[in-house]
Amino acid sequence: MSRLVRTALPAALCSLLLGCDREAELAPPPPTAEFVVAAGDSSFWVTSGPAGLELRRAPLTLARVDGRFYELYVTDADRSFYDAVFVSQRLWRRDLLSNDSSVVFEDAAVERLATDYGRRHPDARPLGVDEEEAEYPVATATSDVVVVDVVGPYVTYESYADHHPEDGLEVHEVRRGVVDLRSGRPVTLAALFGDSAGARVRAAGRTALDEMFDSVLARRDAQGRRAQRALRGFAFDERSFALTSVDRQPGVAFLVPGHGSEAGGLSVPLPPIAAPQGAWWPEARRELPEAGEQAQEDRWSSAGYEVLARYDRGEEQLDLILRAGREQWAVGRLPAPASRLFWLDSPPVDPATRRALARAFDEAQLYGEDVRQAADPSGRGGPQVMATLVARSLAPSPSRAPSSAP
Repeated sequence: MSRLVRTALPAALCSLLLGCDREAELAPPPPTAEFVVAAGDSSFWVTSGPAGLELRRAPLTLARVDGRFYELYVTDADRSFYDAVFVSQRLWRRDLLSNDSSVVFEDAAVERLATDYGRRHPDARPLGVDEEEAEYPVATATSDVVVVDVVGPYVTYESYADHHPEDGLEVHEVRRGVVDLRSGRPVTLAALFGDSAGARVRAAGRTALDEMFDSVLARRDAQGRRAQRALRGFAFDERSFALTSVDRQPGVAFLVPGHGSEAGGLSVPLPPIAAPQGAWWPEARRELPEAGEQAQEDRWSSAGYEVLARYDRGEEQLDLILRAGREQWAVGRLPAPASRLFWLDSPPVDPATRRALARAFDEAQLYGEDVRQAADPSGRGGPQVMATLVARSLAPSPSRAPSSAP
């Protein structure tokens, strides 16, 4: 009896293993696909085909404008003296093909304050690279900048100014703005949507702020009274906005900066406002996700396959999946959110662009914290970016979330 068991067991295992091998042989290979997806603070290059899936990560913030790829990054500009600190941050774009870089945003006030200090103190000597400033400088002015989002040829930045001049009023301010990567210049609502449509969006923003103020003024508790005092420091600024999308249509999300002792350094985000399509929108929309078939799922569709980003509610990661017909292939676990996707196969990129991308991914592996500061499309929690006193009246930030999220 025992001899029969010992004889039958290997045969059963062999049959089982052979069955697994046959299933593996019958499993179809993933579709031929190639794209770069922006997720969290990185870019992910996905290549798929009969040989399998390959996923490559790099701490890059990319934009594609008229078929050309640009890297966006931030560096410090230090104009400090021994007794005065003046440090701003510059937002750059680098053309991956030509390797040319140019500044697209910097807080000009910091440079102006540094120039004014040097004029007032002609004997002051700018600090060297490794020199330390005084323990208690008589003046400081700093400005940080972070990339909030990229929509087509436009990048939304958020800046944080903290100025303590030698003479004059202190400034603590948070604001947003939009820059055209083609020209490196700031853009207005009128430039994006036309004069009349821009005026309607601006009016809708003012109305949203007024309604928010009315809800705060109606409160009678202690927190409401504190919020009412702070309201005096908020003033609508049509230049402080983010370009976003609302149900796959252009959208504008104003950020109202605060000023003065009560509201300085705070800001009030208003709900996104739908805007009309411009000539730039169809190309930009192709990079943006649409709601998937499941809850908490985003989707991009190409010829022959789809890319899915599936979110777990409350999680900071997502599952990236390739799908063709009824078949699915897991690509990997990525940081959330996935904000945009660049197709490299539809239409196919040219060899020069492919080499430039490969070089950028290679170089990015050497980046340190002091070389490239990663952009954060989901917004950052640095200086206070929300007026907490009126938090219950605020709508969510325009930072991108899964399209299917309520």
